[in-house]
Amino acid sequence: MKLTIDSSEGLKCQIELSNKGKQIWSSEDLSHFGSQVILPLTIEGLKKNNLSLADLDEIEVKTSGPSFTGVRVGVAIANALAWSLKIPVNGQPKGKLARANLKQILMRTTSQ
Repeated sequence: MKLTIDSSEGLKCQIELSNKGKQIWSSEDLSHFGSQVILPLTIEGLKKNNLSLADLDEIEVKTSGPSFTGVRVGVAIANALAWSLKIPVNGQPKGKLARANLKQILMRTTSQ
């Protein structure tokens, strides 16, 4: 089961659950809470499909977009879940995405 997180657009947050490439659940939140709803939406989707976090075997998270904070929160949540569940994020072993994302952020900040 794959969890997809997109919190890259500030106030918009999209969560999707898919199995073998087929979407089984999706939700979008356009409230003023933005990326704060990632975990509640994830739990909601899992419960509606009689699943638990243990059923996840990979996570995909959008790593670029107009909301720097939204991307950071999405990546942090994805990495925390991946670390605790021992599953890959964006096809990378646990923790590797965080290091790659940090390098990208540092390069962007120092070049400004």
